[in-house]
Amino acid sequence: MDQDNYTQAILARAVNQYLQQKIPVSHDGLQLLMNDPDRVVWEIACHIYQASGYQLDFALIRSLIDPRISYLQDFLAKQEAEKLAREKLLVEERRIAEEKRLAEEKRLAEERRIAEEKRLAEQQRLAEERRIAEAKLAEEHCIAEEKRLAEQQRLAEKRRIAEVKLAEEHRIAKEKRLAEENRLAEEKRLQRLQLNRISQELIESGKDSSIIPTLVQIIEILCDQLKINLESFNLSLDINIDSDNYSSLLNTIKEKIKISLQFPDSYYDELKLPCNLDTLLASLSQRIIIWNKCVKELQEIGQSVNQLVSIYFKIKFIIEANFEIQADKIDLSTVMDNYINYSNYKYSGNYTSSGSNFWNYSGNYDLSGLHKIEMSIHIEEEFNIEMPDADIEKFATVQDILNYVAKKISS
Repeated sequence: MDQDNYTQAILARAVNQYLQQKIPVSHDGLQLLMNDPDRVVWEIACHIYQASGYQLDFALIRSLIDPRISYLQDFLAKQEAEKLAREKLLVEERRIAEEKRLAEEKRLAEERRIAEEKRLAEQQRLAEERRIAEAKLAEEHCIAEEKRLAEQQRLAEKRRIAEVKLAEEHRIAKEKRLAEENRLAEEKRLQRLQLNRISQELIESGKDSSIIPTLVQIIEILCDQLKINLESFNLSLDINIDSDNYSSLLNTIKEKIKISLQFPDSYYDELKLPCNLDTLLASLSQRIIIWNKCVKELQEIGQSVNQLVSIYFKIKFIIEANFEIQADKIDLSTVMDNYINYSNYKYSGNYTSSGSNFWNYSGNYDLSGLHKIEMSIHIEEEFNIEMPDADIEKFATVQDILNYVAKKISS
C-alpha cells in the first residue's frame, strides 16, 4: 500500500470513529446527518486538525458521511420492522391469552358449581352424623355421670378409712419420735457427763488446758472409729492399732478438727504402736500446741490464717527434720544458722535473731550447703513448686520461706 492510500485509510478510520462516538444510532442521529451534514463535516475536520494538525479534505469527509446515513436508515428501518412484528406478535399472544382466560373462567365456574353441590350434600351428611353423635354422647355422659358419682362415694369411703389409719400411724410415730428424742437426749446427757469426766481427767493428767477441747474432740473420734464406749474410757486404755490404720485414723482426725497435722516418717517408730491412750494423746498434743502457735503468730502479724497456717506448720517440721531444731522452738523471725547442731559444731545462741543471712554462720564454718539443698528439695516436693538457687540464697528467716512458698502456690 502506497503512502497516500495508507494516509487516506487512517483518516477514513478516524472519521468513522468520530461518527460512531458522537452520532447516536437513533432517529436523532440520522436527522442530524441529513439536515445539517455541513456542520458535521466542519466539526470532524476541526476535531482531526486539533488532534493531528492534518487538514482533511471536506469532500472526503462528506463521502464517508453518506454511507453512515445509509447505514442508519437501514438499521432504523430494520428496528422499526422488528418493533412492528413484536407488537403484532404481542397482540396475537394477548388474544390467545384472553381466549384461554375466558375458557379457564368457564371451567372454574363449572367446577365451583359442582363443588358447591358437593359441599351442600356433605353439610347435610355431617349434620345428620353430628345429630346421631350428640345423641350418643348424651347417653354416654349420663352413664359416665352415674359411674362418677358411684366412684366418688367409693373414694370418699376409702379416704375416710385412710385418714383414720393415717391418724393412728401419726399417733404411733409421734410416740416413737418422742421416745427416740428422750432416748437421744438421755444419751447426749450421759455423753456430756462422760466428756466432762474425760475433760477433768485430762486436766488432772497435766494436759495443756488450751487444747483440752481439741483433745476431747479427738477422743470422741477415736471412740467412734475404734468402737470404744465412752463409759469405759481412761487414759491407761490400750489402743490396739497398727501404723497403717493409725495413719488412716489421723487423716480422719485432721479432716474433722480442721487441723493439717504433720507427722515425719520417724513418728510411728517413736510412738511404738500399739500404745495406751495417754501416750497417743501426748504425741498429738505437741502437734496441736504447735499448730495453735502457728495460728497465733500469723494472727498477730495480721496475716490471713486460712492457707498460711497449713504451709507454716509443714515448713516447721521440714526445718525440724533437716536442722535438728524442735518445731515448737521455731517462729517466723527464726534465723536458722544461729543454732545448727552438729557433732563437730555447737552453738548455744538465741533461737531468734536478725541481720544475718539464713544459710551462712558468721564464724569460720559453712555447714549449710548439703542441708540447704535437702531442705529446699523437701519443700519443693511437699508443695509441688520449684525453688531456683538464686531465690533460696535470699532467704534470711522462716517468714521469708513462708512468704515465698505462699506466693508460689497462689501463682
